[in-house]
This record gives sequence, C-alpha cells and structure tokens, in this order.
Amino acid sequence: MKKIALLSFILALLILASAYGLIYYLYSPVSQSSEEQEFTIEKGQTLTQISANLEKQQLIKNQLALRLLAKYRQSGQKIQAGNFKLRANMNLDEILLAMQKSPEQLTITILPGWRREEIAEYLEKLDLEEFDSTEFLSLTASLEGRLAPETYKIAPLSTAKTLVNILHRQFQKSVIDNPEISQQIAKSSYTLDEILVLASLLQREGKTTEEMSMIAGILNSRLNDNYPLQLCASAQYAVGKNEQTAKWWEPPTLADTKFDSPYNTYVVKGLPPAPICAVSLAAIKAALNPTPNDYYYYLHDPQGQIHYGKTLEEHQLNVQKYLK
Repeated sequence: MKKIALLSFILALLILASAYGLIYYLYSPVSQSSEEQEFTIEKGQTLTQISANLEKQQLIKNQLALRLLAKYRQSGQKIQAGNFKLRANMNLDEILLAMQKSPEQLTITILPGWRREEIAEYLEKLDLEEFDSTEFLSLTASLEGRLAPETYKIAPLSTAKTLVNILHRQFQKSVIDNPEISQQIAKSSYTLDEILVLASLLQREGKTTEEMSMIAGILNSRLNDNYPLQLCASAQYAVGKNEQTAKWWEPPTLADTKFDSPYNTYVVKGLPPAPICAVSLAAIKAALNPTPNDYYYYLHDPQGQIHYGKTLEEHQLNVQKYLK
C-alpha cells in the first residue's frame, strides 16, 4: 500500500509538473523577436476573433490560453479597438495589457470622388513612415470604386497593405454586407459592377444627392436608347492628370473628348469598363433609385447650378445662356 501511495504521489507530481510546464509554455512569448508588428482590432470584434487573429499573426502560441487568461484577469472587456504595435517576444499578460491601452492613432479622411491616384497622393503627404504609394497603387489596381470614402483612425506605422485592407473592408461592410443595398441590387437590371460604375459617374457629375438621382435618370434614358453618355468625368478620367496644371479632373478640352480610351464615353457607347473614383453610399443609392424625368441633357453653370434640357436645342440654348 505504501508503494502504491508513493507511486500515486509521484504520478500526481508529474501531472502537476507537466501541467505547469504546458501553462508556462503557452504563457511565454512565441519567440525572442523584438520586431514590432501592427495588429488591428476592429470595433465590435469578440475576444474569440481577436485571439484567433493574434494566433494567426503568430503573436501568441494558443488562442484558448489567451482567452482563459483574459477571463481570469477579467480584462476581456477592457480591450480597445484600434491599431496596436505588438511583438512576438511579449508574453500573454503583456499582450493583454498592450491591447487595453489607448492605441496610437492618426485621423485620415478619404473623399468621395477621389481616384486611386489621389488617395495615394493624399496618404503620401501624411506622416506615415511605412506607407509606399507605388505599393498602394499596385494593390488597388482592380479596386477603383471599392475603397470606401470615410474618415478613419489609423496607426502612424500603417503600411499600404494595411490601408488597402481597411478601405476595402469598409466598402465590404457598408455596401456588400448592407441588406438594403444588396436587396436593391438583386432587383436591379444592373449588376453590382455596373452599379458601381454608374455611381462613380454620378459622384463626379452630380453635386447633390438630388442631382445624382436626376442624372441617373438621364443616363438610364441614354443607355436604353444606345446613345453615348458623353460625360466630362469619363473623359477627365481617361486623360488623367493635366500636364500643365498637375491637377486631376480639369475641365476637358475638345481634344480630351476625342481621346481614345474605353473610359471616354464621348467616343465609346455604354458604360466605362470599371468605376472611375471612390463612391459614397449616396451615389450608389442614386444609381439604384434614379429619378424618372424627361430630360436628356444637363450642364452646370460657373456658379455650380445645374440646368436640364429635354432636347438638343434646349441644351444648346442653355450652353449659350450659361456657359458663353
């Protein structure tokens, strides 16, 4: 009996030692690397999602261990949303404490109507040490119109990849995952891609939500009649930056309207092949809900006031009256 008791005691010690060793292993840092990594916690993310992302980014060894420790420390509800600089040589307590501090942030605003190049130029001028505009343009080559124009809080060390993910993820959230928008697109005669193209044209052509809806009705009429859209915004996008003024979106010249490009709706019928700028929800809703009207033409006078015409003759009179 004494031998059995001794063996049981030794076995218990071995189990405790193994358990302690496992706990210590899971608690300890992933590596000795002191290189800082950017880690993003989005608003509304659960501790399960956060811990899974930490494990995926190889900042912790085991997500369950972090969740158990957070529960024991009663720190799960204290974790902040934002961008954090974490290291693989931090233990679980250090990781938890870092995520409870107010994250270092910078406020940026991406405006509706900006093309990718404008976004890149804007970000390039900010104090973002790790941002590379060339990389940003490469990563967004197929994302024109799918980068949400919003105000964001970002980390000063955000990279081009991080920013692309933030802008595109917000587009996914506000448009793709928006039940109202997705239901309207499903009922529309246009595809999602076509709606985004239309919305981008409306974003550049209209100055108010009401104008965008009216112009959407005009563009629908032209598309149904197989009539060229003849939009200044499309010619401006096709030509790009004005060499003399070094600005985007300069009023197109007569030569610009003849510029050979699939984006130039003066020379090509139908919609451009892709969006021409970042689009707001208002522009998307206008594309989905055009205001029915009898107009076929419109222009803005130097004061920004819009004038509509039902016939080419009416439009030409408006040109003479407001633009000459």
